Amino acid sequence: MLFGLGLSNICGSFFSAYPATGSFSRSAVNHESGAKTGLSGIIMGIIICSALLFMTPLFTDIPQCALAAIVISAVTGLVDYEEAIFLWGIDKKDFFLWAMTFVTTLTFGIEIGVLVGVGFSLAFVIHESANPHIAVLGRLPGTTVYRNTLQYPEAYTYSGIVVVRVDAPIYFANISYIKDRLREYELKLPNSNRGPDVGRVYFVILEMSPVTYIDSSAVQALKDLHQEYKARDIQVLTLSSSSIR
Repeated sequence: MLFGLGLSNICGSFFSAYPATGSFSRSAVNHESGAKTGLSGIIMGIIICSALLFMTPLFTDIPQCALAAIVISAVTGLVDYEEAIFLWGIDKKDFFLWAMTFVTTLTFGIEIGVLVGVGFSLAFVIHESANPHIAVLGRLPGTTVYRNTLQYPEAYTYSGIVVVRVDAPIYFANISYIKDRLREYELKLPNSNRGPDVGRVYFVILEMSPVTYIDSSAVQALKDLHQEYKARDIQVLTLSSSSIR
């Protein structure tokens, strides 16, 4: 353990990391004791060195179950149940990640628990990146402001025109999903149309202000999509694309 702490501090010093001065259980005791400054680490080190040098014979007969009880009682206060309730109310996905990591740590140990938590976090990030949020925009009555029609049911659209906003960078991993959603919006016209019913879409307007980056694969895919729409007499317009790199 001492070798691991020393190695972590040596490596962390190159990245301005916070120095580690104790194990998780000792850190919990330090927190519960109300320590506020780095002096607590010095005092803790002196006590540990004194115990190792002079008090080791007194600890040889302590059963492991007693040591386990001490550790459990020390870290019980670190379990934040209110955080679980907060995650459940805000995002069920984050709650699932918390619960999965918690249960795995209790069942298989902290190393496996951390690996499972990191793995699921990466999987969620990849999924969100490959399936970005896309919204159909409608005009708010009495204004020139366009908003998400799902969040603003009073917003109306125009017959034959679909205004779509992409809320993420566009690259090779999500361009297929974006194209599928555009085709879906083309086939499924919004119900709150104004103007004469033309029966089909003639204009697809892409609101690109949230898009900060488009890679070469996505550019080529958008060109192909433009040609596809052009062959079906559908015009594609882009708005607010000046910020794209």
